Amino acid sequence: MKFRWPVSDVTVSQLVRLMDVVAFGLTSAVVYSIYLGDSFQTPWHYCAAVAAAVMLMVSFFQRFGLYDFETIVSWPRKSLTLSLLMGAVLVIMAALAFALKVSETFSRVWVFSTFALSTITMVLLRGYFLLLLRRWALA
Repeated sequence: MKFRWPVSDVTVSQLVRLMDVVAFGLTSAVVYSIYLGDSFQTPWHYCAAVAAAVMLMVSFFQRFGLYDFETIVSWPRKSLTLSLLMGAVLVIMAALAFALKVSETFSRVWVFSTFALSTITMVLLRGYFLLLLRRWALA
């Protein structure tokens, strides 16, 4: 079925980018709050790790075309790519923490839970966003 999309390609791309950033940030905050304690007293190194991971994630997603309009509207076609790129971000962040000798300051449960849950959240949010976009196009 051919849709006449109600918003521009660039707007959709920027909204999905914002959605990914918020999904990762909120997921990491929720996991921290549930597993490690109060999220309002988060140590700075957790915030710095989330910021670095988000920058790396957005750069990879942009480079591999996950913010292209055609990729967004053909969900779930690139879900495996998204998952693999999140795995690459996890490996790079772990290697960076090891190289900087700060890996012992991070909870492994927090790290792996954040990456796993944020990947699932992003895939599901992209599907929901496409559903909303299609309903808007049909209205």
